Amino acid sequence: MTTGDPRAGGVAARAIFGWASGKARALAGARTRRRQKKLPPGVVEMRGSVYGRTVDERDGATGRGARSLPGGPTARPVVAPRPPGPRLAAAALVAAGGVVGVAGREGVSLVVPEIEGVEVVVCLVNVVGAFLLGWLYQALARGAAGDPAGRRAARLKLLLGTGFCGGFTTYSSLATDTVLLLDRDRVALGVAYALGTVLVGALATVAGIALGARGRRGTGA
Repeated sequence: MTTGDPRAGGVAARAIFGWASGKARALAGARTRRRQKKLPPGVVEMRGSVYGRTVDERDGATGRGARSLPGGPTARPVVAPRPPGPRLAAAALVAAGGVVGVAGREGVSLVVPEIEGVEVVVCLVNVVGAFLLGWLYQALARGAAGDPAGRRAARLKLLLGTGFCGGFTTYSSLATDTVLLLDRDRVALGVAYALGTVLVGALATVAGIALGARGRRGTGA
């Protein structure tokens, strides 16, 4: 039995591998060129650079440097991470607003009593919080993110919206009270309590949005 020359098979395999590698590189280059055409003006796509090397002034769309990802020709520029200062300030605003909101809810709970075993205060704070969130959503929806009015509005949203309203409202207590009412065979009251709070809260949100829009029209914003 006669066998072929193994060296000829190796040459053929190398030729096929080289042809496939060339086609893959050509397709990758074509994809890179198509992506580059879709990028906005001034943004470049890094090709085989080392991670950590910053892009030069051609990245003028934002005025900030960028870093490239490892991975060769298809790596895209990545904006350098922001310093931790703004994040800590945002977290501090949310925490401060949350503390005041929780304290306010506890204060209201000391004033408003239960009615036939129903925590009316839970419904009250959720409705009031929904109204405040609606008003804030509309009243503070002004200014671009970069101008002073936009930055001030963003801080107020964190302080009053995420922080205060998040601590003042308590939908977890609403769910717990609803389950307790259902467990005590007060099904009708439990359903009315849960659905009534949600529906009245939605109406309160709409009312807050309308009031905020009216205030904006009054100030000419």
